Amino acid sequence: RHPRCVTTRVATEATGAGGKVAMPFVLRTNTCFYVASGLENVVVVRQVQADLTALGHECTYDWTEHGAVWAGGLMRLREVALAELAGVREAAYVVVLLPGGQGTHVELGAALAYKKRIYVCSSTPEADFGAVAGTCAFYHCPQVWRGRPEALLPAVLDDFPMER
Repeated sequence: RHPRCVTTRVATEATGAGGKVAMPFVLRTNTCFYVASGLENVVVVRQVQADLTALGHECTYDWTEHGAVWAGGLMRLREVALAELAGVREAAYVVVLLPGGQGTHVELGAALAYKKRIYVCSSTPEADFGAVAGTCAFYHCPQVWRGRPEALLPAVLDDFPMER
């Protein structure tokens, strides 16, 4: 488990009129993330991971390091599936970059089940998010933000402001 991927209670001090005063515990926000997408989007996934890491956020699991694993056999598939689910579980938020395949949408479902904040990004939002054939109803759940990739970082910063 990543130390920064757990919301923790942290003792703080503040300087008031009477000098330093112990403050009640405050919560340190979990700023860990997981990026779900199709294998064909590896370059974009790595860029998004780099952008979020530059904000001080931490990736819980980077599946781009190994790519496709089907040739490694059934045990390897299981190992990676469990690692990816753990990555979703430990994240404060999950970014879904469309287009995505079966695995991407399983990860979306896990994020919904774990009650994570979800950001679904599409370069063709009218086609992916509209009331059209082929759209995914789960993109419209309350905890899901939908938008273009270039709007992702401002949206994340609105929900997870940088610590000062």
